Amino acid sequence: MAEKIIGMSLTHREIIKQLKECNFPDAPIAIISSVPLSLKITSFYSDKNIQAGIISGAKEPVSIWQIKNNTVDIWREITRTAAALGAQKILFIGKGFMPSGQDGSQVHIITDHINVSGKNPLIGPNNEDFGTRFPDMTGLYDAELNSIIKSCSGDAGLLCRESICLIPKNALKLSKLEKQIIDLRNNIVVSEDVFDGAITAKHMSLHSTGFLVDKTLSKQNFNKLLKNILHRI
Repeated sequence: MAEKIIGMSLTHREIIKQLKECNFPDAPIAIISSVPLSLKITSFYSDKNIQAGIISGAKEPVSIWQIKNNTVDIWREITRTAAALGAQKILFIGKGFMPSGQDGSQVHIITDHINVSGKNPLIGPNNEDFGTRFPDMTGLYDAELNSIIKSCSGDAGLLCRESICLIPKNALKLSKLEKQIIDLRNNIVVSEDVFDGAITAKHMSLHSTGFLVDKTLSKQNFNKLLKNILHRI
């Protein structure tokens, strides 16, 4: 994938160049998160949009990408950057909430999504270096990775659930259609995170999945979950 970065934005080609100059290692696993990560990370790059680093203690090098400015373009470009630096499996982490019927779940494992936002990271001219114009989105959220997250959540003593992510136009003001979708299902979690990274990864035929954390999840328990995942992924 490293030879296929010419179609990326100039900014992210420059980021890759800087990271390579700093001896950033090839990392077959990447974690991309809009939720602040407080693990021990060796930082290689930081700007107003992202922070990139490597975490040790896992079976293989894991690149960590902390999103500071949460937009569709950022998720897409970071995913492609991580892939250019060796990522074959990607775990996306974001924030989400249950619109009603809170059952105490603090971790929402995404199995599918319903996108009514009008946003998609693949809108616009397609770059064949990354994937076909209309990629197959079957199995968008990898079942094997989801199984690992579910097991790790249990080991950390956290209540998790498999959910379908509703991507609204505005999470702060749900539309009539979005409310109707929520009323028809009992396993909806609402978020504007993760989906665009997962679509971008699938476009490049990478294995990925994502989960959303509830605001009630403590930093201590979140770190415990991540450490469990790092030993399994």
